[in-house]
Amino acid sequence: NLGTLVDRFDAEKIDPYNVISASDSELTRLGVSTIGDRIRLEISAVEQLSEQIWKFPPFQHQEIEKSD
Repeated sequence: NLGTLVDRFDAEKIDPYNVISASDSELTRLGVSTIGDRIRLEISAVEQLSEQIWKFPPFQHQEIEKSD
């Protein structure tokens, strides 16, 4: 259960970007000891980052009126 790691990740200031950037040895040091847990954690981090990216509305291009 990865939920038990929340306090440790908070203490170490680990966010989803850090998770996908961390090496296997770093994740193991944080307490993510099995390969399956590391895979599930990385998938969860990618999903969270994707949600953050897509929650912002797309850029709207607006014409700027030129004054003469």
